[in-house]
Parts: sequence; structure tokens; C-alpha cells
Amino acid sequence: MKNFFDKIDLDNSDDNSEQVGESDKTDIVKRIELIDTHNLSQEDVDFMLTTIQDSLKTDAYIDEELVERIPAHMTLLPGGEFTAKLMELDKGKTTEDAEDLTGFYNEELEQIFINQDFYDTPDRLFATMLHESLHYVSMQAGAGYGGYFSYSVDIGDNPNTIATIKNGVDTLVEGTTQEITWNKMRQMGFEDKEDYGYIPKIRVMQTIYSFLSEDEKMKLYYQVPMEGIRVRLDELFGGEQGSTLLNCLYNIGVAAENMEIALDFEDKDGEEELKEDIKRSMTYFFEELNKEDNV
Repeated sequence: MKNFFDKIDLDNSDDNSEQVGESDKTDIVKRIELIDTHNLSQEDVDFMLTTIQDSLKTDAYIDEELVERIPAHMTLLPGGEFTAKLMELDKGKTTEDAEDLTGFYNEELEQIFINQDFYDTPDRLFATMLHESLHYVSMQAGAGYGGYFSYSVDIGDNPNTIATIKNGVDTLVEGTTQEITWNKMRQMGFEDKEDYGYIPKIRVMQTIYSFLSEDEKMKLYYQVPMEGIRVRLDELFGGEQGSTLLNCLYNIGVAAENMEIALDFEDKDGEEELKEDIKRSMTYFFEELNKEDNV
């Protein structure tokens, strides 16, 4: 993906990510497994927050000052207070929405809210705290696939088209964040669990990221704003402002919808066929990206 990054103004740095040692993995997992999610102590919360901070500080491209701020920007609330806060901050949300939500990051308040009553197992609570912390540090840096991007192309008013593009954005944001969360949980010694969520979105983004190095993926996530991606794609492909990015988001949204169907029906052949379709699209995309007249 060399040509994409050539004109994005970023300082190159070495990937200094590292895995937690075997003895540390065992200690971390054992300590977290001792936590009673229905009787959380401040010591429990502090341990999980410190573990998250230590893990994030090993990542290249991350702003360590933002990592230090995480504890001050995370609030764990009982279920009733969490529901009230969600409905206060998002007038479109209902109590039913809150029942399925484990936590969220509010960009306006720069605050993470966690539903502490949702969890029966401490690993799920820890995974949500880590996931939302990733949103905080990436979006506070202006990246994390959050924020605006400008476009002049008319996307029309078809609700299905708009919903698919939104799903593409959500897949980019949540699929990437959860994929990084999973990787970090593995490094600490936790086993993969389907109930950590976002499985269709993770599958789609893992297939897309197979075309990038780990270094490129983390650079995009931690440092590159959506508007920067839009500008670079417009430079490379031309067309109306934002048309290439919108097309990419639409296709990602369609892929996520189809992946969810395949997984729901346990259609392994359908899942593999969809992955191959994504790979073919990505191969074409990078072939066009690397054409001599685009260099």
C-alpha cells in the first residue's frame, strides 16, 4: 500500500509492538478471572485499567498522553444509570437499545460509559473496557475511522443505500476496533470467544487487512483521519469528491450484511466465497492504486 501512504503527512516510526510474556499472560488472565463482576472493587477496576494502558503503550503510532488519560475518561455505571445516560445523550435510543449495549464512547463528552451490570464473566467486561479505550485514544487523535469526511457526490435519498453506507462505516470502525481488541486479548492469554461480538464485521475487516501490513493497519487506525483517506483516494482515482471512499464504504457494508447472513446460517462455503469476493475486489483496488500513472 506504499503509494497510498506516500503523500499522507505522517512521521515514519518503527513498529515497537510486543507480546506479553507467557508468565505475564498467566498472571493477567488469572487475576482478571478472580474478579466478581457483580461485586467490583476499585482495586479490580484499577487493575484492568492499568493492564489496558500497559498493552496500548506497546503500540506504534499511539499517543501515550491519551493512554494516560483513559482512567479519567471512563465511567462504570449500574444498569439503570447506564440506560438513563444512554437515553440522555442519544435521544433516539430506547431502553431496548440499552439492553443490548455493553458500553459506548461519547465523542462530545470525551467519555467512555460501561454497563457494569451486563457481564457474567470478567473477561467480557475487560474486553469491553479495552474496546472502548481503543475508540477513545484513536478518535481523540482524530483517527479511528471516526469524524467527518467531505463529499460532493449525490448519494440520493434511498434509505437502503444510506443504511448500507452507514453499515460500511460501522464495520470499518467496530470491526477494526474489535479485531485489535481480540489480538490484544490473545497476547495476554485469553481464548477467543464468539460472544465478544462484532463477528461478521471482524471477518470482513480481517480479509481486507490481509492486504496490509500490521504496521499500515495500525498507522491508519491511530493516526489517519477519514478526511485524509478521502483526500488521498480522490487524488489517486479522481471523480467527484468523496466518490471512491463512499463506494468503498458501500461495498464494505454489503460485505458485512452478506457475512452476517452466512454466519447466521453457518454457511461455511458462503463465508469462504464471500471472503474470496472481497479479496478479488481488493486485488483490483490495489492494482488500480499501484498503476504507474497513479504513482
